[in-house]
Amino acid sequence: MTSSPAPPRLVVILSTERSGSTLLSMILGGSRRVVAPPELHGFRYADFESWRQGYPQSMASLSWLLDRLGEESGPETLDRRFAGKPVETVYGELLGLGGPGRLLVDKTPAYARDPSSLARLERFEPLYLWLVRHPLGVAASMHERREARQRPGGQDLRAWPTRLWKRWKRARHDARVLAEDLAYWRRCNVNLRDFLATVPAERQLKLLFEELVEHPEPALARLARFLGIDVEPAMLSPGSRLPETLAQGIGDAKIRGTVGISAAPARHWRKVYRPWRMDRETARLYSELRRAGAPGREDGI
Repeated sequence: MTSSPAPPRLVVILSTERSGSTLLSMILGGSRRVVAPPELHGFRYADFESWRQGYPQSMASLSWLLDRLGEESGPETLDRRFAGKPVETVYGELLGLGGPGRLLVDKTPAYARDPSSLARLERFEPLYLWLVRHPLGVAASMHERREARQRPGGQDLRAWPTRLWKRWKRARHDARVLAEDLAYWRRCNVNLRDFLATVPAERQLKLLFEELVEHPEPALARLARFLGIDVEPAMLSPGSRLPETLAQGIGDAKIRGTVGISAAPARHWRKVYRPWRMDRETARLYSELRRAGAPGREDGI
């Protein structure tokens, strides 16, 4: 006698921004049982109208998801199908479209900032993947994103004095900005720690970003066991399936064109910050999170 397929299930990646959640989502998308759209942001809102108006970029992710599920996905279709519905109803329909045994991934770092969004997630009793990255890794990535946005495109030498002056002024504020980035890391991970303390242990798995990229095969084996899926070869080549919606500013498009899973991002922060730049409060929290169920060697803090 064969058992019936498991019902569709929601899987939520919880993390700060710049923690590698796009990479993890794309890894999961390599499984034939998983549908992993870019950031949805749905549980930040009460109903479809407030969702669409509050974060219109996410409608591209919703359209991509419907298309992957074999449904019509144009803007008019979204309005016709979901207008007037609570977000929970929308997600319920999406899960139903996935069919038995499928996993739908919601990867939205903004949930970590908002305990009320986290509370709404529990209505679906999802599986949670808590992705923790070294605090200075997050801060360095945030720093480089800001630098990329401010980087001049031309080579007009007449502008260099002004650019150097601006760079000097930015350097003076570097300590303050780093402190703000680390405070953001602490605030989000405390929110996640406190929320997950209320969730049964069998519905949550903690992953260290550094373990994921430096030792992907054992990390993926552990992840697959938790989700009840097989490790498939495509999961080790996440950059080959990047959704075009990432080109619209949703998620982290740095993964575009990558081959395999590179270990380089695990240590890249050392080119930006020295380890001593991390304050004691952040170091204590990071050490606590590493000890509490996250495998792997200590990472010089």
